[in-house]
Amino acid sequence: MGRLHSLVGVNNELTDVSTALVRPALVLIQAWVAAGRPRSEARFGSFVSLAAVMGGIFEAAGVPGLLSNLGSFYEDADEEGSMWREFTQVWW
Repeated sequence: MGRLHSLVGVNNELTDVSTALVRPALVLIQAWVAAGRPRSEARFGSFVSLAAVMGGIFEAAGVPGLLSNLGSFYEDADEEGSMWREFTQVWW
């Protein structure tokens, strides 16, 4: 933590980057709270609550569809699994 503190003390660029990222995030969260803290139907493994909240924040901001491409992502990422499924179908 000392190095990070000295970086911020010597050069304000880190502070500027943090401000540029934190302020918009807080605006999005404030809009989500004002909308009644809606939760998304998005689900992702053991991150159910996180996905529901993050999806709700994005939906409140007018950006729907968090994790809507998850099925195609898994299909694209699982090259070996499709080979084994094809093999077992031929075998059985």
